Amino acid sequence: MRFAPTMDGADAAPAAPPAGRPAPGLRGRCHVRLFHDGGFLAKSDAVWKTKRFAATLLMAASGHDLDLEVEGKRSRHGMVAIRPFVTTQLTARDTPFVALDLSPDHRDYRAFTHIPGNGVMDVPRARFASLAQPLQEFHAGGMRGDPSVRLYRRITNLALTMLPPAAPLTPCVEFAKTTLARDASLSVTALSTLCDVSPPRLSKLFAQELGLSLRQYVQWLKIKNALGMMGSGLTLTEIAVGAGFADSAHFSKVWTQTYGASPAYFFSNAEVAVFPSRRSPRFRPPMAPPGSIA
Repeated sequence: MRFAPTMDGADAAPAAPPAGRPAPGLRGRCHVRLFHDGGFLAKSDAVWKTKRFAATLLMAASGHDLDLEVEGKRSRHGMVAIRPFVTTQLTARDTPFVALDLSPDHRDYRAFTHIPGNGVMDVPRARFASLAQPLQEFHAGGMRGDPSVRLYRRITNLALTMLPPAAPLTPCVEFAKTTLARDASLSVTALSTLCDVSPPRLSKLFAQELGLSLRQYVQWLKIKNALGMMGSGLTLTEIAVGAGFADSAHFSKVWTQTYGASPAYFFSNAEVAVFPSRRSPRFRPPMAPPGSIA
């Protein structure tokens, strides 16, 4: 993996994707841009099956549509928003695309948890016609620093116009979320005591309001810790343990389900270029004693 720090807001553009049609999965060159509450991935030629913690926006960076399969049904989209935890298979043969993730700690994440039906919301091309050139520029690797942040916000805000606003979190759930982000080792019992509610009540409120369970949120925090170790030079075993997973096999299973390719593709691959922003995830060693939520 190539790692390009962006302390001054600028970075070098990764090489263009190679020609040819890859085998199923994420193979070949791509570039990833990380933010503190989400990120971008730009790629071409993929058959990509994922079930993500994040809300996801998939966008074709050309005039061709993307083929998406959900629950055995296939549809075609220029841009599509996907609810968290929906299993999808994207087919983008010879089609450049950009994927945008809004992580569970993004302020607008919860709006996307209410996408109805099968969890897929088409965004008509007319609505994002003005984004065609910026998307192509980003996909080609020519967009650096703050412009990529502005593009991320433009795309997110566009999708939000098609969704009802989410109600604010209750103080109890907001406190639980913030507390777990600081210490993911807390058990449900200990956390509920701090929140002054029963464990079943806390678990129910958390899932209802945030759109994922306490256990799923803690798993996400571990994935976020692993993201913070991109470019660290650590082995996959060291990353797995440092991020809080029981072992590298568990890390690999959760990561592959989330991102559609093994950790080795992202962490040990010269064809993957990662560009962290100044506020991208940073590694914070978690603890996971017996009785923790995870």
